[in-house]
Amino acid sequence: MIQLFGFRAYMFESGLDRIRDSFRASITTMQNHSRDANDLLLDYITSGVDDSEYDDEGALIKSTRHELQHAALETTLALSVVQEAFITSAFHYWERSARAWTGLHKPIFEALVKEVRKADISVSDELSAVNTLNNLIKHNNPDRALDLVKTWPDLFITPPYSTLRRELTWRLGINNATVERVFSIVKASGPV
Repeated sequence: MIQLFGFRAYMFESGLDRIRDSFRASITTMQNHSRDANDLLLDYITSGVDDSEYDDEGALIKSTRHELQHAALETTLALSVVQEAFITSAFHYWERSARAWTGLHKPIFEALVKEVRKADISVSDELSAVNTLNNLIKHNNPDRALDLVKTWPDLFITPPYSTLRRELTWRLGINNATVERVFSIVKASGPV
């Protein structure tokens, strides 16, 4: 009997590769848009032209510079939305795959990891941090921010802290390297 050794690994990795390739294509397109928007803004600023219009009370009515700044900001925000979306996609791909490997449906993360390991499939120790990051992205939960800062502190531009109103706030520093690291962690959490 011929054993298809590694077929499950091939299927898992090729699916993850397609998601990673899609990320790279998407982020390249978004970075080009961002560069173009910032170039337009810089060209306008260096031109010395100011077409700003104000009403009688001094409130800004129209400004090409303001419109170009807003367009550049929108492209920056779009970059982070794409990065967050692919982090979530990569983790959910692992989760769906792990359910198929184990036959479990809707288990909590820790139980799923335990069953995957029982099936003799490796799971990266960092996958728990990816799960926490995924949940933080999806739910913006302060408890997840406090958990994540312990295991992945360099992911924060501003670590969680209490405001004067006793609300917890933080600022993540997700970038392309973060997304690529997530892909590596997920890849290391599958069959070989």
